[in-house]
Order: sequence, then structure tokens, then C-alpha cells
Amino acid sequence: MTEGRGGRYRISDDDIESIIIPSLGSFLFIPPPAATGFGGMEFIHSYMRLLSSDEYRDHAEAKDRLIGHCDAMAVMNVIRSLKRHYEWLMTAKIEGGTLATLSETRRHCRSCSTRVGEVIEIDYLLAKFQSGRPEFPHEIYVEESAAFCEGLYYRFNMLLRPGDDPNFTNVWKGISDE
Repeated sequence: MTEGRGGRYRISDDDIESIIIPSLGSFLFIPPPAATGFGGMEFIHSYMRLLSSDEYRDHAEAKDRLIGHCDAMAVMNVIRSLKRHYEWLMTAKIEGGTLATLSETRRHCRSCSTRVGEVIEIDYLLAKFQSGRPEFPHEIYVEESAAFCEGLYYRFNMLLRPGDDPNFTNVWKGISDE
């Protein structure tokens, strides 16, 4: 577990290998990490490069190895989204959060629209990641082709505990701030 700027959780190589890479299996349009591309290199090396480096050259080389096997940009966006969601959840857990309220984004599917305002335990969302089937992002089908929905954002309320009424807690927090 590593911390980045401002106490924010930064994903480690162990988490990438044990959490993020297995989660790619829930997207049918992403080739399996053990599969080999042109030149005999396994795709896991490209996935690791997309996650661990911020350099354009590394990303370009990783995407080049995926071209011809899948939509390289879609794979890169899924990987980045998985990383972002996992880091948000781990940051909230480290800071003592237990519940997250799902909030709207500008890009989400219809099924996610029905979940806006839902309160979910952070441990449940992390367990879904560890099982290889994260809640967000998730695969969707648009006109018989596979795509992905980035999902919803999380609002973390550190005062909220399991069983608490979120409306009461928000009102109480507003009163206590005055």
C-alpha cells in the first residue's frame, strides 16, 4: 500500500497483478493476459505498461502490441478506469470511510442511472474487485458490440456507518458545521 500526493492511495504492482489484471476477465472484448500477440509477447506486459507508466512512449508501445487483437483505446480506458475506481475506494477505506453514495457522471449507462443515490458499503465494493468482478466499470452491449460503462462516481461520507440513515446524517452534519 503506497500513498501518493495528499495522502491519496496509489496502486502498487502487487495490487495491479492480484486485483486489476484478474478484473480484466470480466470484459469479453479484452484478450486474456496470458494470450500472446505478434512477436510472442504476452498481453499482460502491455497491460502492466498501461497501468504503471505515465510516459507517452510506454503507452504507445503497449497499445501497438494490442492493435489487431482488440480495440487498444478501449482496453486502455478500461484499465485506467479500473485503476481509478480501486484507488478511490482504497483511499476512502484508509481514511476510515465505510459507505459510499453513488453519484452521477456524464457518461454512464441506463442501468447505472437507476442506481444514483444508492448507498453501498466500501468493503462490498472492494470484495467485488478482489473477486475479479468489479461493480464499476462494467461491460455493456451497444448494437451487438461490446463496450464498457465507466460507472458512477462515489461520494464518501465519513460520518455514515452501516445502518445509519443517510438523510439524517447529512442534516446532522449541516447542523454541526454551523
